Amino acid sequence: MNWKKLVLEQAALIEQLRARIVELEAEVAALKTINAALKSELAAARKNSSNSSKPPSSDIVKPPKGSNNGKDANNKDKNKVKRKRGAQKGHKQNLRKPLAPELIDETSFKKNGKLQWAWCFVAEFFTFFKIDASRGSKVLHETLGADFLGSISSDFFSAYLKYRRETETLFQFCWAHLIREIKFLATLSDTKAYGKRLLKYVKYAETGEKYLTMGHGSPFSQRVNGRAHQKN
Repeated sequence: MNWKKLVLEQAALIEQLRARIVELEAEVAALKTINAALKSELAAARKNSSNSSKPPSSDIVKPPKGSNNGKDANNKDKNKVKRKRGAQKGHKQNLRKPLAPELIDETSFKKNGKLQWAWCFVAEFFTFFKIDASRGSKVLHETLGADFLGSISSDFFSAYLKYRRETETLFQFCWAHLIREIKFLATLSDTKAYGKRLLKYVKYAETGEKYLTMGHGSPFSQRVNGRAHQKN
């Protein structure tokens, strides 16, 4: 037997296998990247107004173009019963609570077919409205300036996040929007346990200001102290 030839053949085979391993590792890395991107897209597609800052109007699936979908020539629902605005007969009226001080919000409307934005700035002693074609942070700069010294309550819309990065303004994000984001965390496999655990503490905070305290006797304090005793 030619041992030298056998050794050379085995060495060549080993090099081929090593090269193949490198190729497979590169493929696995690429597939992991694709998988992460698909998971991110799927997570974004699962977001709605109940678990994110998306408006309720985004939950409505628009019918395909060219389909009347039970509507007449004026795009009105043929089967819809006409009702007056406000509380209906036999039903209790529900009014929206006044906005909290130093709160900013914006909503869209169309003027002569063009999209416009109605901005609402609520302070302690006055409310300021601004109509603008933009929903961007430039409206905040134009209205508040770059050296606004107060604090702002808002949702997670990108315009507020950008203004926050560009100024020293203090922000308190909307509690309702924060809860929705936590609910979304509770739907993902990687953060489900954390999201559900965090929601339990959020429920304490929702019930009243006294539950926000860290003092002895509060639910948060009792849970922390209970875990500390268990460890000891």
